[in-house]
Amino acid sequence: MAGKGVPKGTVHNPLGINQYPGIRSKSLLQSQIGEVFLWLSSVMKIRQQIYNLQKGRGRWLAIGKYCLFFGVTVSLLLVSHAVMAQDSDSNTFSPVDTIWLITAGALVFFMNAGFALLEAGSCSQKSLINVLAKNVVVFCIATLAYLIGFKLMFGDGLDLFQSPSQITCPISDPSKILSVFGRFGLIELPFSTWESGSETGNNPLGFPSSGFSCLKELWPNRSFASIFFFQLVFAGTAATIVSGAVAERIKFIAFCLFSLFLVAVIYPVVGHWVWGPYGWLSQLKFRDFAGSAVVHSVGGTAALVGAWILGPRWTCKFKENDKSYDPQEDIDIVQSDRYYAPPEYQENLKIAHNPGFVTLGAFILWLGWIGFNGGSTPNLSYIGHIVVTTLIASAAGGIASIISTPFFAKSDPTLGNFINGILGGLVAITASSAYVGIKDAIIIGFVGGLLIIIGELIILPNVLKIDDPVGAISVHLMGGLWGTIAVGMFADPDSLVYKIEINNLLDKFKIFGVQFIGALVIFLVTGVLSLISWIVLGLLIFQFESFGEKKITITGTISWWKTLLLRARYGLRLSVEDEYVGTYKMFSDPERSSRETELKKYKI
Repeated sequence: MAGKGVPKGTVHNPLGINQYPGIRSKSLLQSQIGEVFLWLSSVMKIRQQIYNLQKGRGRWLAIGKYCLFFGVTVSLLLVSHAVMAQDSDSNTFSPVDTIWLITAGALVFFMNAGFALLEAGSCSQKSLINVLAKNVVVFCIATLAYLIGFKLMFGDGLDLFQSPSQITCPISDPSKILSVFGRFGLIELPFSTWESGSETGNNPLGFPSSGFSCLKELWPNRSFASIFFFQLVFAGTAATIVSGAVAERIKFIAFCLFSLFLVAVIYPVVGHWVWGPYGWLSQLKFRDFAGSAVVHSVGGTAALVGAWILGPRWTCKFKENDKSYDPQEDIDIVQSDRYYAPPEYQENLKIAHNPGFVTLGAFILWLGWIGFNGGSTPNLSYIGHIVVTTLIASAAGGIASIISTPFFAKSDPTLGNFINGILGGLVAITASSAYVGIKDAIIIGFVGGLLIIIGELIILPNVLKIDDPVGAISVHLMGGLWGTIAVGMFADPDSLVYKIEINNLLDKFKIFGVQFIGALVIFLVTGVLSLISWIVLGLLIFQFESFGEKKITITGTISWWKTLLLRARYGLRLSVEDEYVGTYKMFSDPERSSRETELKKYKI
């Protein structure tokens, strides 16, 4: 991510190939574009010939040959361009760097499908439509919200610790700057401009005229639009994490509004501290390579607070002897019907209705993590290293979950336990995949998988009494916190991406302390802002619905704080009727009417 580039004047180039090739003239670009179109034309002709010759099952073989030929062609073009290009400054457009950034962003975007399938498969079948709809709409909201959030996160910072003035790069002495947030307002998206021989008016990277001077240094040679796209899919991931933890009981409008605030304000502010231009945590040598803290801890913390305020799903209980949860006992609605749940409803909550969805979703997320971590380095020679450590840690996390589940649960591991262990290893290595070797990656991933099982089977249900249908909190919050702290334990100063000198044991302890405090600060700040956001949204919806015909009262004599939480809970969560039928009344469901008729049998 931003802030992790190679120091100016330093080139890690073991193959002798320029890492940041540029375009020196318009004619060179035009000739290479012409080459691409000629190659594409020949590819399409060959593909048509193969297609005409192949029938039936052989058609798929032809398509496979075409895809392979196309991939090899594009790879050869990119490699040839990298070899031919000459040295350039950070303001020169690099097709190789930009194409990789967009490709990595596309992989991360595809993770939305993985999250949707994983959540839909883990929840009961009645909730299938609303779970899928929620996972689609969250990216729509994130895209619009990040038009504001991107500038707040990556705009030239505001140093409140020394003088309330905006930062403009380059800076003579950056060590004295501690930026707290970027700039406010919508981003601009200028067109790229280039005139050969012109010294003024050229903007080959399409950056706005002001407000992002430091971002150009952090991500050299990439177009502004490609950087925005890559960071956007990360922001969408943070919001999607919340979806799984609050599944099957949150109102659609409440989730949409919270996602809007999370992506527009909470995520960008925290992200600026770590990845933004001279963010104060980054300046203190806090490191989070690809988002264990910024993405996963933020999303996991917001999910934790939301799930706590909402309460468990109707009829959920954490131990065999516990009383099942009934939201109708918390809030009394005058002139409203009350229901009891049939026994099979409670049993269905414990069963993932479609293991195939869960497995396919996990593989999509696994694939997407290659772009998640691999796209986060401005130094392209590190991509292979990052991908290998990422996969090794995920494998170690999966094995850890299989080994540890029988010990903690006194039963065989479920498919969900196993998959969450793999995801836990992925989340844990995200902060350090460019900083560690194979042995350290195994340790980080294994411990990550172990912590996920402890959180999922012990801490959340037995200690915190929190209902998390997909295990999102344990995977993203616990895995993210561990991965962030692990940087201080295992990061190798030989990594040019790490850029921190460690000369003795005292330096190691200092780095560990910074990582620990940084992780704690991110958790606390995100928790407080999320708590305020959830409560305010819940109270607003509660107040709006109180204007209707139904009178809403809180049962029993309790403190003002508990009353406040219960009112927020009512505003945020579905009624038992909607929770039973499994829809938001916003999306058409052909089975809704039959389930409504069925529920009437259980009226008290």
